[in-house]
Amino acid sequence: MTIHFSEQPWSQASATDVDIRARTGSASLYPVAYGLRQVMLSRNGVPLDPAVLGVINRMSVSLGANQQGSFTLEIEDPMLMLIDSLQGPNRGTLCEGHVLEISLGNAETPLKMVMAGTVSAITVELDSEEGLHVQVEGHDALSTAAVGNVYMRYMDEMNDYEVLSFIASKILDLLLSIDSLTQDEMTAPPGRARMQAGISYLDLIAELADQYGCHFWADGNILHFRRERPGKKISLERGVNLFSLSFRLSTSGQVGAVESRGWNTAQAEEVSARTTPPKSYWGRLSQAAKASLVADNAVHNIIVHDATEAKQRAGAEMRRLMGMLITGEGSTIGNPEMRVGCIVNVIGMARFDGEYQVQSLVHRIDNEGFRTDFTLRLHI
Repeated sequence: MTIHFSEQPWSQASATDVDIRARTGSASLYPVAYGLRQVMLSRNGVPLDPAVLGVINRMSVSLGANQQGSFTLEIEDPMLMLIDSLQGPNRGTLCEGHVLEISLGNAETPLKMVMAGTVSAITVELDSEEGLHVQVEGHDALSTAAVGNVYMRYMDEMNDYEVLSFIASKILDLLLSIDSLTQDEMTAPPGRARMQAGISYLDLIAELADQYGCHFWADGNILHFRRERPGKKISLERGVNLFSLSFRLSTSGQVGAVESRGWNTAQAEEVSARTTPPKSYWGRLSQAAKASLVADNAVHNIIVHDATEAKQRAGAEMRRLMGMLITGEGSTIGNPEMRVGCIVNVIGMARFDGEYQVQSLVHRIDNEGFRTDFTLRLHI
C-alpha cells in the first residue's frame, strides 16, 4: 500500500529579503520563500567573509543514519580564486583540506550547525553556453572511518562499549554520545573477544549498531550511537509545513516473532531468545494481516554465540523489522532542527498519523528557497 500527496504551502518574500538578494548578487541563498532567514559558513571555526556566501548558488547537506554525511556547494568563481591552492584574502577559502562548518536558520529557528566536514573534492567544468561551473564537495568525520581494511583482535577484557570508545576517540578523534540503556548493554562482560576481520572501522561500528539496534551519525566533533536522538519531537502536518509526503505500508518480511539461537562454546550449551511485537505494532495492521502473521507463526532466526547476545540481537532485529512496516519520504519547509535519528509526529494522514524516526535528510538551498527532504520509518 502506497499513499502520496503533494502541495505548495503559502509563502511570500519580504521587501527586506529582495534587498538582500540585490546586494549579494545571488538569489539562491536568500529567497526565503520557504522560510530561510540565516546562513553561516565557517572555516576551521572562523566565520567566512559574507562575500563568499554571495557567490554560492546552491548548497546541499546530506545526512543519514549509519553512513557518512556530505555537503555540496555550487559557486560562481570565474577566476577560481576561492579554490586556489595559494592563500590570501578570499583566496583558497574553499580549497581541499579545509574544515567547513555549515549553519542554517529560519524565521523560527536561530542559526544551528547542521554539519562540519572537510573539503575533499573540487570539480571545475567549462561549458561554451553556460560558462564555468565550480562545485565543492566534502564529507564529515565518518569518512576517516571508511578508509582501509583493518585486521584486529581486541583484548579479551574489552567490552563493546570500550571498543566503540576506542574507535571514537583514537581513530576518529570524536567524543562519544550514547544512550544509557545501550551503554549498559554494551558494558556487559564480553563472551568472546571482538574481531575486526578485514573491514573498515565504519563497518565495525555498523556491525555494533546492528547488534544493539542503534543508529550512528556524526555531529561536529561528536559520534552519536543511539536508538533515537533526544530532544523535542517535530510536527509534520498536512496543509501546514509539508510540500510532499508519501508512505508505503508493506507486510513483506514482517514476522510474528524473532528468535535468536546459537551455541555457547565456553559453557557447552545451546542458547536462545525470543521476542514478539508490542501492542502498538499490532494496532498498525489490519485484522486480516494480524491473523495471517499469527496463523503462519512466522519466525525470523538469527545465529548468536551466547545468551546475552541472543537477547540483544532478537530485540534489535524485531525493532528493525517493525520500523520497516511503514516507511515514508517527503519534503518540508527548511528546518535545521530536523536531524538524523529525531522523532517526528505526522498529522493529517489518517491511519498513517503517528511517530516516525528520521533515517536520512537533505537540506537544500537553491533558487527555489530552503527545503528539507527526508526519509522516515515507523517508530514503535
